[in-house]
Amino acid sequence: MNKKKIIFLFGALCASLILAAVLFLLREELELPSGDPKSLTDFMLSEITGVDVERAAGLLQLRRQGNNWFLHNDPTFDIDQESALAIITSCAYLSIDALLGPFDDLSEFGLEPHQFEITVHFDGGDPVTMLLGSQTMDMKGYYAMQKGGDSVVVVPGYAGRAVSASMRQLFNRSPGRLDWSRFDMFRLQRSGEDAIVFALNPALPDTYTALERRYSMLEPLRCYVSPNRIKLLFDDLSVVRFDEYIGSFDSLAEFGLDQPYASCSATDAHGSRIAINLGTSLTREGVTYYYANRERDPQNVFLILDKKVAFFNTLPLTLADRNLFPVPETENLKGLSIQYDDNSVEFSFTNTDTRDDILSSLSGMRITSLCETPSEAPPILRMTATFDNYTQHVEFFAYSDRLIAVDQGFGQYLSITKMSFDSFLETAGIKPAY
Repeated sequence: MNKKKIIFLFGALCASLILAAVLFLLREELELPSGDPKSLTDFMLSEITGVDVERAAGLLQLRRQGNNWFLHNDPTFDIDQESALAIITSCAYLSIDALLGPFDDLSEFGLEPHQFEITVHFDGGDPVTMLLGSQTMDMKGYYAMQKGGDSVVVVPGYAGRAVSASMRQLFNRSPGRLDWSRFDMFRLQRSGEDAIVFALNPALPDTYTALERRYSMLEPLRCYVSPNRIKLLFDDLSVVRFDEYIGSFDSLAEFGLDQPYASCSATDAHGSRIAINLGTSLTREGVTYYYANRERDPQNVFLILDKKVAFFNTLPLTLADRNLFPVPETENLKGLSIQYDDNSVEFSFTNTDTRDDILSSLSGMRITSLCETPSEAPPILRMTATFDNYTQHVEFFAYSDRLIAVDQGFGQYLSITKMSFDSFLETAGIKPAY
């Protein structure tokens, strides 16, 4: 064997010995010496009576009654029992994977300040509190320590992940329950703006379903509501869910909920009611949320994804149907009676072509705005439209620059475009003096 090969083999042997020594030392450092604790907590599930999870965002307090878990500050709140049990189970036994020893600076482990402070309450002893920090570099564990202790340890990663995930799912619930097929009233108020209110129109028959033309806007503009937009709103409201529980707070100012950015309430025909407030927005990992709370327990603060409450921002007056005569109902028009000057005209629509022309011109009458009560001048034209399920009475007043219509079902004065009115008169062959 030549000299170069001998030197190469000797070098390789030395390197192997050094690597083995390093690995041995590392293994010795991470293994728990005999006599040291093997876990931060070790309880039977039946022993645990409660768990408190405190984060920078707030405090969650779970308590047990029989086999069910509930919120300490709101026992009536409907929480997800499986998620609650996952939190309890994660806290019942926290094994120690590695003992790192005491450190003066805990910030590098996410323990000063800490991510979670978890307190376990159990029968027959004082509560046990532990601190959970950031994840380890290999993402397999979390740094942790007993509160008041001096040793940093590594606990399995499932513990922190289970607590975080279960906290998000624990309150993944609707802010209330309504019978959406018997939706009665809706109110939306944005800061600095007029409230938008719509409800059942008592002038229309109760035989209409929730997705047909039985709803009318009451504020700020009294008019019919587009059934297609109502359906979209129903769909939005019926699936609203809070995403994450933040905690219970005496002061709501830091979340913008002392003076909400927007408030929404809805009531069904059975008298059930839900009400949600939105506060300031929060962007986390590129995702935008709103702080939110409910009317019946405003101290509980939640996060809700902005997409889930998009209707708060996208529900303008376009919710209103700007057609003076509801477009879907014009298809069911059975008769039309018009009085003007000293004349009276009746349309029975025996001629299909004439009916289609009249329907088209009626559908074209558009509301442009709400307006003040006109003078005492008499109307230039009165119209009665008979549909399958109801009759609509409208009076028209003429001014130099506009036409005003009054739907007797609302008693509200509405400006309409003069062009659309003139188009109807031409189609109907009517020439009132104005």
